[in-house]
Amino acid sequence: MLVLRYWEDLPETAIAEVLNCSPGTVKTHARRGLEALRSHPAFAAAERPHPLPGARP
Repeated sequence: MLVLRYWEDLPETAIAEVLNCSPGTVKTHARRGLEALRSHPAFAAAERPHPLPGARP
């Protein structure tokens, strides 16, 4: 779901059609997948980008 949604840039309705499920299922699995990635230690540091010089906090 995440690859289809964010790499292939397909809308939820198209993903649902390809995977033969409802758009609600696509949204739920995409949300859960993003939560899992965000909570993984390897990606925790990547969640906050390094501040640019002169950028406001």
